[in-house]
Amino acid sequence: MVATMAKRPITIVQPYTRYKVHGVQFHNRIRSANTKIYSCSVLVKGTREGDNSGVDYYGVLEEVLRVEYLGEPIKRYVLFLCDWFNPANARGMRY
Repeated sequence: MVATMAKRPITIVQPYTRYKVHGVQFHNRIRSANTKIYSCSVLVKGTREGDNSGVDYYGVLEEVLRVEYLGEPIKRYVLFLCDWFNPANARGMRY
């Protein structure tokens, strides 16, 4: 798999304004701006080795791309480009 990703991807890159993963639908920021429900927020739970505590990362989904690589079978990867919020600087953050 690593050797496949080291090569160039197929030149066709598919952009998405929304993408569904494991039953959860994500919208990018531009698509979410035109709806009543703001669904472009992203949370990545942080963990430390040995315990369940850690720093959580919050962001806004800007762009979703699907990249394909040649091989048997063709490998498809979905990339989420996010604008991340720094949780260490909690100024202006509401709970």
